[in-house]
Amino acid sequence: MANRTFERMQNVPKLPEEMADRWNLLYSFPSSLPREAADNLGYKRLLIEKKTWLSSVVTEIDIEVLTILHDLEIMPFELKEIKEYQKNIADKFNMPVKKRGKLGGILLIFSAIALTYFICLCSNGIKIYGWFIPVAIFLFIYSIASISQDLFFWASIKINEYQREIPLFAIHHANEIKKKLPDTEFFIEELTCPLFVDPFLVMVYREKKYYIDVWDELKFLSER
Repeated sequence: MANRTFERMQNVPKLPEEMADRWNLLYSFPSSLPREAADNLGYKRLLIEKKTWLSSVVTEIDIEVLTILHDLEIMPFELKEIKEYQKNIADKFNMPVKKRGKLGGILLIFSAIALTYFICLCSNGIKIYGWFIPVAIFLFIYSIASISQDLFFWASIKINEYQREIPLFAIHHANEIKKKLPDTEFFIEELTCPLFVDPFLVMVYREKKYYIDVWDELKFLSER
C-alpha cells in the first residue's frame, strides 16, 4: 500500500433532536417493513427514507455504535476518505484492463471482417494459403478475451471465510466490538487484483458499515 495514514474519527457526533424522533419511530417497527411495504404495497417512501438515513452523515445508529467504539478506543476511519482511496486504487489498476478492452473491441471488428471474408472466399472455391487464417483466428480469440476480462473491484469476504492470515490487533478489535455489539458482522474488504492486497477490517451493524482497521499485507503492519 502507498505510504499514507488514514484519519480516524475523533469524536462522537450528535444527532439533531428533530431527526431523533423520526428515526426512533421508524425503527420501532420491524426493520423489514420499508422493503416489504415497497414490494407488497408499492409504497416506496419508507424505503427511500431509510436509505437516505443510512447514507446520511449522522444517524442514531452512528451515535450508538460510535459511543461504544469511542469507549473501546477503536474509532473507525473517516468513510469519505476510505471510499475516495478505494476508488482511486481501483481506477489505477483497471486502467490497463480498460485499454486492453478498447483495443480488443477494435481487433474484434477487424478479425471478424477478415474471417468472414476468408470464409466467403473458401465457399466460392478459392483456396487460401499462408498464415492469414490462423492470425485472424488468434486475433479473434484474443479480442474476445480482452473484452470479457473482468474489472477489479473491492470485494467483501466474511471474516470466517477469509483464507489469509489476519493480524492479531484486528482480531482483538473485532472480538472486543463483538462483546459489546453481538449483532455485529465482520468482513474483510480487499481489491480482487492479486498484485494489490491491502485488506480492510469492516464491521456492519444494522446495515451501517464502519472501517475499523487496515494493514499492509506484505509488511503486515497496521496503519493506525
